[in-house]
Amino acid sequence: MPLIHQNHVEPTPPPALITFTSNFNPNHKKNKKTQFPRGSTAEVKENRALWTEDRIQLVTTHQVVVHSKEELQSRLTHMYPNGYKEHLDEDLNVLEGEWSKAYTKIPQELIKALEDFSITNKEGGLVCAVWSSMPDHIQTPLFDSTRAIFGHQFQYRDSARSKLLPFDTYHFSVYNRYAFQGKAYDPKADPSTLQGKGAKAKNTCTFIPRHSTEIRNNPIKYGLIQQALAPVFTWIDRMVHQHLPKDWAELKSFVDSLPGNQTSPASPFAGFVINLNVATQVHRDWNDHSICIVLVISDPDCEGGELVLEEPGLVLELKCGDVIVFPSSQISHFNLHFKGWRSSLVCHSDRHSVRWLEDFNGWVDHVLFRNQGRGVKSVSPITGLAAGKKARY
Repeated sequence: MPLIHQNHVEPTPPPALITFTSNFNPNHKKNKKTQFPRGSTAEVKENRALWTEDRIQLVTTHQVVVHSKEELQSRLTHMYPNGYKEHLDEDLNVLEGEWSKAYTKIPQELIKALEDFSITNKEGGLVCAVWSSMPDHIQTPLFDSTRAIFGHQFQYRDSARSKLLPFDTYHFSVYNRYAFQGKAYDPKADPSTLQGKGAKAKNTCTFIPRHSTEIRNNPIKYGLIQQALAPVFTWIDRMVHQHLPKDWAELKSFVDSLPGNQTSPASPFAGFVINLNVATQVHRDWNDHSICIVLVISDPDCEGGELVLEEPGLVLELKCGDVIVFPSSQISHFNLHFKGWRSSLVCHSDRHSVRWLEDFNGWVDHVLFRNQGRGVKSVSPITGLAAGKKARY
C-alpha cells in the first residue's frame, strides 16, 4: 500500500469556537483523588483492568445522550452543583447514592454539528475542547497512511473479545525527566569527573533533554510518520495557537530552547505517541505537562472506542480526524470497547521540561555551559526570560 502524499492546499480559517460553561471544580478532592487502583505490580494492573471493565459497563448503561447544544449546556449546568459529578435522573434531579444517569454522552452527530467547541470549569479553565473541523485533504489520508507505515501491526480488533492483547505504541518524543541535575555540583568542575550513584562517571549527554529510545530504534518509521503527518502537525499548531495561546506559548518555549538546534515535528509539543489497536485502560498521564492532544485515526466503519473523561462524566464519540484537548494529568480517562481498525496520535510534552526552562537542569551556572542566542522566538512563561536560545558545551 503506497504512502499517501499530501498536496499543498492553502489553509482555511477554522470556525469560531463554541464555549460551554460548567461548575466543575478540578481542585475538589473528589476530582483530584483517583478512584482506580494505582501502581505497577501485576496485581494492581489486573485490578485496574477489572475496574475499567466494570466502569465500561456502568458508562454504557448509565449515560444520557445529548442531541443539541442546548441539551449539552443544560446537562453541564446541572451536573456539578458542588463542583463534582452528581448522578441525575432524566429531569436533571440529583439522585443521592444512585448512579442513574451519571454520564453525558456527546455523540458524533452533535460533535460534527458543533465542529469546534470547548467545555470550561468553574474557574474558566479547560475541561476539554473538541475540534472536528480538520480539512478533508488532511483527514482523508490518515487511515491509509497509518496502515501503509505500520503494516501488519495495525489490525482489525474487537477489543471486547481481545482484552488480553496489548496494543503497540511508539513514543517519538523528547524527554527531560531522565536528565542528570547539576545543582549539587561544583560549577567549575570538569563534567568528566562528575559521578552519580555507584561512583560511575556521568555521561554528559544525560545533562540535557534527549530523544526517546523509539526514535533511535525506529528511524525509518519516525521519518515516514513525520512526512505523513506534517499537515496534521501544522493544523494542530495553528489550532492550539489560536484557541489556547497561553498553553501554546508555554509548550513552545521548551521546544524553542532545546539544545543543538533540535526541534519537534509536533511543535508546540515536544513529541508524539502513536497507539495502534488501542482501547486504553483507565489512567492519568502523570508526566504530561499542561495539555495533551488526542487525534483518532480509524476506518470509516469502526464502531465504539468512545473516550470517557471520568471525573467530569463525559463520553465523547470521536471518529477519524476528530481531536480532543484536555489536561491529561488531571483527568482520569479510558476508552469503551471498539470493533474495527483504530489507532490514535497523542501530542504531549514532558512535565519535567520546566527544569530545563528554569535553569537548564541546574547547569546554567557551570563554567563550561554556554548560552548562544538563536533568535528570540517566545518568552518562557515560567522564567519570564527569552526562549529560543540554544545550549552548547
